[in-house]
Amino acid sequence: MKNIKPQLAALWRERTVGQVAFSASLVGSGSGVTLGPFNRFTPLAFKHVFSNIGNAYNPNTGVFTAPVKGAYHFELYAGAPGQARPTGAVLMKNGARTVIAYEHQTNGFSAAANGATLLLEANEAVYVQLWPTCIIFDNLNYHSSFSGHLLFPMSLHWLPVAQRIDFKTALLVFKSLYGQAPKYISDMLVLHEPSRTLRTSGTGLLLVPRVRTKHGPESGLNMDQSQD
Repeated sequence: MKNIKPQLAALWRERTVGQVAFSASLVGSGSGVTLGPFNRFTPLAFKHVFSNIGNAYNPNTGVFTAPVKGAYHFELYAGAPGQARPTGAVLMKNGARTVIAYEHQTNGFSAAANGATLLLEANEAVYVQLWPTCIIFDNLNYHSSFSGHLLFPMSLHWLPVAQRIDFKTALLVFKSLYGQAPKYISDMLVLHEPSRTLRTSGTGLLLVPRVRTKHGPESGLNMDQSQD
């Protein structure tokens, strides 16, 4: 059972996290802001938050941190007035580039968009960087934004069969202790209460009932009848 403690902890995070979604624009006040161009990749902090369910997105740094392992979908939008500089932003996962939104036109307004579904481990980071020599613009019309949400957490189906049995048993006990299992199962669990104070006191150990097994004629099994 000790071998499945990390999996139980992961499942507990998955159960308590629930829904995760966020959406934010680059700025939330002012007549308009243009960032860039820079000669290197520059992280962007989308500070005007529309929603941040689960609080996995940090508007101060612009970084989304996955609370649980799962499949996440992200979208980024970049806008800029038409001029000599293009607009371009790249979606980053743990320092690696994934997809880029890029557009260049010399007049009018440039708008670029892209998105990707990523498999993330717990605590992995996703953020947006401005592409070198590019610009990005935003105002109260919210042309440039960064959004994402959890599609679904990944289950623990990869466990070996023996550990999966232990996991299912431990999960059933966990649900029973916290009122999430049928009453007839919860009623069968009895907490161990030693007669005197021990190191195991208050650790949540369960009492294992004694079972007497009878053999031979006393068991009540008629071998002749059992073969009919």
